[in-house]
Amino acid sequence: MKVFFYLSFLIFVKISIYSQPDLTSSRTLELLLEADGITKVDDINSYKKVYDKILTECKSEVSKEQSVFSKHEVIFNRLHDDYLKKYQNEAYINKLFKGKEFNCVTAVVLYNMICTDLGLEINLYESPFHVFITASSPGNRDFKIELTDPVDGFNASLDNSEYVEYLLDYKLITEEELKEKGEVKILNEFISETHQISSRDLVAIYYANIGFYNLLKDSTAKAYNYYKKSISFAYDSTRAQSLIWVWASHVENIQNDIKKLNNFLLENLDSIPVDKSYYDQIINSSAIAIDFNVDKNDFESAENIFNKLESVLPDEMLKEDYFIRIELAIKSNKIQNKIIRGDYEAAYSIATDLYVKNKDNSKVLDIYLQCGNIYMQNLGLNRETDRLVEVADSMFTNAPGIKSVEDNFVLACINAVVKAGLYKTNHYKSKEILFAANKKLPNNKGIKETIAYLYHEIAMAEIRNRNYKKALEILNDLSLIHISEPTRPY
Repeated sequence: MKVFFYLSFLIFVKISIYSQPDLTSSRTLELLLEADGITKVDDINSYKKVYDKILTECKSEVSKEQSVFSKHEVIFNRLHDDYLKKYQNEAYINKLFKGKEFNCVTAVVLYNMICTDLGLEINLYESPFHVFITASSPGNRDFKIELTDPVDGFNASLDNSEYVEYLLDYKLITEEELKEKGEVKILNEFISETHQISSRDLVAIYYANIGFYNLLKDSTAKAYNYYKKSISFAYDSTRAQSLIWVWASHVENIQNDIKKLNNFLLENLDSIPVDKSYYDQIINSSAIAIDFNVDKNDFESAENIFNKLESVLPDEMLKEDYFIRIELAIKSNKIQNKIIRGDYEAAYSIATDLYVKNKDNSKVLDIYLQCGNIYMQNLGLNRETDRLVEVADSMFTNAPGIKSVEDNFVLACINAVVKAGLYKTNHYKSKEILFAANKKLPNNKGIKETIAYLYHEIAMAEIRNRNYKKALEILNDLSLIHISEPTRPY
């Protein structure tokens, strides 16, 4: 028989408000059977019939008793006489009902369900690696119910030595620690973690236990899902840390299968734990997956993971350098891929979005300027002058004060008006382009000379048509805007 352990009643602060069941017994049984993989209605009903039989037996005997203490003693004895027959570390609720195997969790679950349906108030407690029950008699005296001990478990007495022995047997402490700290300090350290729990916590512990069983079998995927479900029932920092550890183990197991890794991250990045260790872990895992995807030029998968990660992280973490570097790695590789394939417009669009989002990052600025220059060169070669002016104007707006951007903007405007011959066919649009440029760069010699050249050509056209008065008016307009007689712009 396993080593039983008992905690001193000194650990219990008297609680005047008893814990109320937050799950019905029927719903509790359904959730635990679901954890066991039993989901068919007929199968669930067959287990409910077993439970109804147990409940009926207990109810029949309890109704004959007067005191609360005696009622609990009847339930304790009934369960041990007929149902709690074989202790197993790895225990499942379905095996309790059909095979009479149990551990502390399944036994407490069954006892709690019965008390819920009989209207008996009990307190559920969790201590390190164990759960147990206390109840109160009308005289306000708490008594402990230790279901793992069929002999002395009812109204259990204090035996600290057995608890220390348990800690040693299960390697929760070492002999050296015991000698160094002493029995009292060791007990206080573990007892301090004991706390009252709810029915929902109990279900969470059950799911965590099954997660642990799967972890021992190296089934990290199943283990993670059980721990995740456990946290969804009732958050607990210890179970949350376990979930994070299982996450790391599972990612390590599947990181060479990029499809599995992608799917796991997209499905689980928004898991419940929200502390720094959780965020550090999911960032690290996402970075691994993103690197694999980028190496394969699968930018869609890399961006899907990044976008999901971005939606999960707190705002303050989105500003950290390491997070920006992850996005930069995706986008810079994607941009390079587009440039190599001649899709300059797509490369420029990606670079623009990246720069608008990270204007203070010098590396991002360099990428943006490089893409813009390459795209504008291509537009110039293909004589797409309208688009060339749009891109140059956009870059001037997004990255003001940069000499190369200003020069490219001026050249794009001059190219559109003069070299592309717009001044010959559409004076109004030529003026619009040049005056908008002059407003942005009022001291730029190239823009001023091009405006002068445009007015000169318009005036000469009027002279050729013998409209001398009109030509003179045009040249007067040029003098009013303080631009001298032109030389041909470069």
